[in-house]
Amino acid sequence: MKATRLTTALTLSTALFACGEAGDSANEAQTEPIPEPVLAGDAKADVVDRVAMRGDLAFGATVDGVFTEDLQFDAWRLLAKGGARVSLEVTQSGTARSLDSVLFVYGPKGAAGYGTAALARDDDSGWGPHPRLRDLVLPKTGEYLVVVGTRDGQGRGKFRLAATCPGGDCAAPVLDLPTTCPRGVATGLVDCAAEATTDTSVTLAQRPRPEEALDACLDAEGFAGPWDAACAASPIAACGLPYEDAWQGVSTLCREALAPTIRRDTCAFGDTWRGVYRTPGIAVTRERTARELGHMSAVEKRQVVAAMVAAGHTDVHSASAALERADSNEIHLVDLWDEGHGAAFLGVEFGAGDTSVGAIFRIGSTAVVVRNGDGDLYDCALPPGPRGRVCLENADCEAGLTCQGKAEGQGPGRCVSQGPRAGAGEPCSLSKSCGTDTGLVCSGLTRAPQDGLCQPAWMQNTFFAAPEAARTLAPGGGALTLPVEVRGLATVDMDVWLHLFVTPQSGTGAKITLTNPAGTAVTVLEGRIGPDQLWLQQPILGFSGDETVNGDWTVTITDENGVGLTVDELSLTLGSRWD
Repeated sequence: MKATRLTTALTLSTALFACGEAGDSANEAQTEPIPEPVLAGDAKADVVDRVAMRGDLAFGATVDGVFTEDLQFDAWRLLAKGGARVSLEVTQSGTARSLDSVLFVYGPKGAAGYGTAALARDDDSGWGPHPRLRDLVLPKTGEYLVVVGTRDGQGRGKFRLAATCPGGDCAAPVLDLPTTCPRGVATGLVDCAAEATTDTSVTLAQRPRPEEALDACLDAEGFAGPWDAACAASPIAACGLPYEDAWQGVSTLCREALAPTIRRDTCAFGDTWRGVYRTPGIAVTRERTARELGHMSAVEKRQVVAAMVAAGHTDVHSASAALERADSNEIHLVDLWDEGHGAAFLGVEFGAGDTSVGAIFRIGSTAVVVRNGDGDLYDCALPPGPRGRVCLENADCEAGLTCQGKAEGQGPGRCVSQGPRAGAGEPCSLSKSCGTDTGLVCSGLTRAPQDGLCQPAWMQNTFFAAPEAARTLAPGGGALTLPVEVRGLATVDMDVWLHLFVTPQSGTGAKITLTNPAGTAVTVLEGRIGPDQLWLQQPILGFSGDETVNGDWTVTITDENGVGLTVDELSLTLGSRWD
């Protein structure tokens, strides 16, 4: 297991020690502060981020370690039942005689991790300068963290850690927990966070950020609603566990799965202005640049002024003043269709020095839906809509929506609106759009730029690499394969766009391929990349257009020189049609 190293300054505090038997006269009280694995000033830090994880510690067994650097803390996980009376010690046998070690216990692990405050700690209640925690009562069933450090943070040498259970009944029961956050629970948690971040009963300043809202939804009280709803709809084995056991185990999995994308998942437009172009369910139907008043309609002029005000230019009261204020006297207008809500929007963006600012509005309205500040989206008032939600059958969708795009008849699919749309099937091209508020997108342009077809917007969507997929290839690692789950489209592909951002550790030969669910592989790039980042945003030609589009697509990156690389970003935008 790869260790997570301590890389930041540690706070020094005087430890309070558990009582224990002294091995010899060396166990006299010491008054100097002892380094602890707690980050100073960071109330939300988790001790697990400050130590090197070394594996699991079992009752009746020992583990060995060695101190080789300053401020080193090694940690092991210990599973125990509530009320267990345990003993932990750094033993005389297997430990360097000159080593002066200390022992900490954290936990039990909850939704926020192991916490920052030690449940117990000891300096030298064992043999010689070694620590021992005798008859430590663990309050709850769960996972604890046992951490070993040195008295002055500078010790060197090997050590041996032992865990025993004098009463003989310490092992935690094996809980039938899922290995990933259940889909229904994840959906409920995202809804919970989105409700808080778009709550119109309070001011924008009073609304929590998405990260804060997720924290509240993951605590024991907030988690209960999504958990109960998911267990009622699609029960799993863990639904039969005591609630506290289920919460501690499952909420941790859900935090790991949702935290990296919660801003994107709680706003219909994602989390960045650049990302709007690749946000699932958002289609760009037209773009244009206004350089004079005649390029804007009357309502667009008012929206431009409102965007200026939202960006902090409160002294701008007219569209002409807005044009004068914008960099290069240019304002970018982007027509957007949100398939999730079945509604049209206008994005207004302009440069202000070296930043991108602006706002997004509903068509015809000057009320700001989301604000663009330096390329990031803030104060979002629109969570993702019901269209596009994950489903297993039609009953999972709201009235009027159907569950479409299950790969080879297997779940999940996406809730879509398959009703007729005026203009569907009409020709379109790069110069002729399908309209800004029709719910149609021009498909097929990657194959024939002047011979596209207007299709319902749900037939085109953006899909990201699975969040749990490994994204780093160590030096000498060979190849990295990342899956992208595609669901909710028609039957066969019509357009394929790849968005890929790769950082190699140095220049290397590379081969990148994209494989569709039918197994057809297309070479995207073959040649040298680096030493700088590789950023691909391009259509991929070579697929027949007659093979299944729903299922697992994969991107394979071969590092031919073995230098190592990291995939920073990966998504596919796919258009589809009926076969």
